[in-house]
Amino acid sequence: MTRRPRGGASVPEYPRFGGVAPLGQGTPYVESLTGYLQRLANTYEIPTATLFGRAVYPALQARGLWRSRLSDVLRRHAYALNGADEVARLGVDRLETLAGRNDLADCSFLTLGDLELIRRKEVVAEGKRWCAACWRADGAPGGRYERKLWALAVVEACPVHGTALIERCTACGRRQPVIARDVAVGACALCGTDLAEPVAQSPPRDGSSATRQAWYAGEAAALLAAVQVSGLLGFDAARLTDARQRGLADLLERSGQVGAHPAAVTRIERWQRRWGRPNLEEVFSVLWRARWPIARLFPEDVQRALASRRAGDG
Repeated sequence: MTRRPRGGASVPEYPRFGGVAPLGQGTPYVESLTGYLQRLANTYEIPTATLFGRAVYPALQARGLWRSRLSDVLRRHAYALNGADEVARLGVDRLETLAGRNDLADCSFLTLGDLELIRRKEVVAEGKRWCAACWRADGAPGGRYERKLWALAVVEACPVHGTALIERCTACGRRQPVIARDVAVGACALCGTDLAEPVAQSPPRDGSSATRQAWYAGEAAALLAAVQVSGLLGFDAARLTDARQRGLADLLERSGQVGAHPAAVTRIERWQRRWGRPNLEEVFSVLWRARWPIARLFPEDVQRALASRRAGDG
């Protein structure tokens, strides 16, 4: 059982928290904000709930964003720290101050929300999911980290290994809290079992829901890469909007060619007219039916940069 010390651990002064950088930076597999919080607490041997309760939770309460007790927040609401709204923004601000960094926004979906492609709500899943194969590839338990991609609501499979994300401990059968109390990353917060142990899973079959899940996962990774590249090239709202409008026009034509359901066509037309923003599931559902790459909704220089990345990875 890989547990951390309980008891009288105190949150040290801010300068002591330096030197812990997010893992996976510059890739679609960057660390999640809640995962970073857990690893930061592990590094300084402080229970994660203690660090969150003293350094982040009071600020959220003071802003009126959360009124629930700390125990309820840890069980039911903490996933929102990885999101795209004000809870995530305040969480990023507090942790950046605590860790002496200025690069934690990418650990949340704030940058995705800033593109104004989708609604800021309903972006993240409510529970913790993970890929055991990714954690095994990370090596020793101390090198494991939680990918932000796993927290995206539309993602149910790992784009790297093509297997479904896991939601329950294989030993005790229970779901994991988003913010674990006193365990290392990759250990069950309830029984201490190593969550990186292999799990027997069948590969996706053509025409099955697993095929759709694999497609969603790959496109989600492409979306996060496109967001990162857009940031590196400099966010330009006008250019992003123009590219999105052109992409939607092409998507509308493609949907007609494949005989898309009229409801899907209506959705695309509404997005073109800017009659409200869709949630992420609506976007992926329409793209899936047309087998349309999400990168096509971004400017051409972003698409070229993504193609160059893929060529380099290959």
